[in-house]
Amino acid sequence: MNPILKKLHIGSIDPVLIMNAPDEFLEMVKPLNVEIHEEIADYYNYVQVFAHNTEEAQDLIQDALSALETGGYFWFCFPKETSPELDTDIDYEALNELIDSFDLEGVTQVPIDENWMAIRLKFADDLEDDDELVSGEKLKKRFHNSED
Repeated sequence: MNPILKKLHIGSIDPVLIMNAPDEFLEMVKPLNVEIHEEIADYYNYVQVFAHNTEEAQDLIQDALSALETGGYFWFCFPKETSPELDTDIDYEALNELIDSFDLEGVTQVPIDENWMAIRLKFADDLEDDDELVSGEKLKKRFHNSED
């Protein structure tokens, strides 16, 4: 299995909801033979959202969270500031504001490719003792180091 997909835990759950994904990511997932929904049709244990900017992110996250099963995986994907192909207004401060507006906490980050970063989010009330938060200063450090 592709190491990126393994880190995202995408092959272990079926069906999955992946909203607004670039074609390249959908091609990467295709060999897993999981049922991919690109629009909400049910409740899901795996939801992944790709947003190019904060306005798009607000709408997509709100919709996606309404379809997320309690305790399910929720990944928010956004363009890296250093992306050679994508422009974005999602910087460290905007990301923290976005996460806070939904009462979410970042628990891990996975670089998808040179353009996209994924951050796994959990509701603050659902955090477990062993969750290592990647928000605040930790998120800032990882966010900037991942751009290399």
